[in-house]
Formats: sequence, C-alpha cells, structure tokens
Amino acid sequence: MLRTGLTSHTIRVWEKRYNAVSPGRTETNRRLYSDDDIAHLHLLHQVTQGGHRIGDIAHLSPDELHRLTTVLPAQPNPLQVPHEIAGQQGYVDRALQSIRQLDAIGLEGELTRADSDFGHTQLIEQVIEPLMRRVGELWHEGSLRITDEHLASAVVRRFIDGIRQGLQTASDAPHLIVTTPTGQVHEMGALLVSVSAAAAHWRVTYMGPNLPADQIALVARHNGASAVALSLVYPLDDPALGHELIKIRQALGDELPLIVGGPAAQYNQPILRRIGAVQLGALTELRQQLYNIHSTDARN
Repeated sequence: MLRTGLTSHTIRVWEKRYNAVSPGRTETNRRLYSDDDIAHLHLLHQVTQGGHRIGDIAHLSPDELHRLTTVLPAQPNPLQVPHEIAGQQGYVDRALQSIRQLDAIGLEGELTRADSDFGHTQLIEQVIEPLMRRVGELWHEGSLRITDEHLASAVVRRFIDGIRQGLQTASDAPHLIVTTPTGQVHEMGALLVSVSAAAAHWRVTYMGPNLPADQIALVARHNGASAVALSLVYPLDDPALGHELIKIRQALGDELPLIVGGPAAQYNQPILRRIGAVQLGALTELRQQLYNIHSTDARN
C-alpha cells in the first residue's frame, strides 16, 4: 500500500503475526483498512525504519510510537541478542543456499521474510550486508560461480531499490550524497549505505560508482548536502585511490563531513585521518554517525 510505505505481504504478516491492525472485511472477504489503520501502519513503518523490531513495538499506542520517531532506537536487551542473531544468521544461510541453487525466487522470498521479521534497518545491516560480504569472499575463493554472484547482486539490488523507493523522507531532512570515487567500480556497498541512510530519515542522492572528485563536489554543493559518503571496496590496494581521496576533500572543503567505509578503506587509513574523514568499521556504525552529524548541525 503506497500510503503506508509497506508491501501488501508485509502488512499481512504484521497483521497476522503481531496483530498490528484489525481491518474490516467486505461481503467478498476483502480487507478494508480505515484511515486510522493506514495511519497506524505508516507510523509503525517509520519506527521500524529507525531500527526497532516490529515484534517489540506492534503493541504500542500511537503516542508511544510518535515518541520513538524522535529518539535513537533503544539498545537491544542482551538476553535477546543470541536468539535474534541466530534468526538473522538463519536467513543468511538460507539465502546463500538459494544463491548456490540459482533460485532467484527463493532468495527474494528469504529477503522478504527477513524484512517482515526485522524491519528495513536490521535487514540491511544484519542480513544483506553479511550475505553479500560472504558472497564476495566465496567468489574470490572460487567457491561460487560468477553466475551465482551475478544472480545475488541482481536480486539484492532489485530488492533494496524497492525498499528505497518506498521510503519517505521530509523535505527538510539532512541530505547525504553517496557514491564511490574514481577507480572504485563496485557499488553494492554504496547501495547499502544509501538505503540505510534513507531508513534513518535522511534524504539521499545516490550517484552510482566511479565518480570524479569535482563531480562529487558539484553534486554536494547543488543539493546543499549535510555529508558525503564514499564506499571503497575494490581494488583493495589501488595506488591512485589515496590521491583521489585528497582531491575529494579539497573539492568539498574542510567543513563538510566525509564518511568512508568498505574493505579498501583500511588500506588508506593514514590518508583518511589526514583528510578528517569518518571511517566506518561496519555498516552498523552508519546510523550513529549520521545522528552525530545531524545533532551537530541542529546545534549550530
């Protein structure tokens, strides 16, 4: 349903499994959602985008849900973490099995079920990101075929594009530019950053891979960006990358926050420190960094 930002499948899962809403029925047994139902589903969607699990919030009142949209997600209960991690790892394992079997429908089904269980943020951080990292490792080891890797990339790209298109952000939300520098042609990491930032209520302009420094700066200035995020994946030890990072900082100026992550970032740590970039050790750190940037902007 476009008004809620949720797919019909997700709404029915939330309705059946968590009693999120109780729609009426027509004489032909079709669901009838009231304006209150739609508003409640939209609010639940907003809160899950912020990192809360639907199972933890489905019972909350609208006032309680509204309060959650203004604060960072609560830290998970340590007693719940092992069970939750086990559930997420199960989705990763089953998705990998679908990839090995070239089963695109099966892979998309696992992603859809994980999205229903965990919400967009944890789906991206705890299922898709480790899945695609494992796919890359297995492909480099020779344990996955090029067809397996291509199928995984195509299905995941299509799935996260669908999520991103369904996310709604305020017109005055902070703006993030996401890309990869010249010579960095792998874009999956940048795609994951873009949808994670959108789920954290940032407006996102995704520019694709392999963008020169002057063009990154042009897009940032044109959009009044609050930050720029770069994904560095492959090649890991590109000798030209350090110089390109320096050019990007010079083009952006010293004040604009620059967030950098990905496997190739570790090979350029001295330069990243020199240019004042925020280096992400993992995708899970992105939300906190975005929160810090937005909080600083709000105080200034």
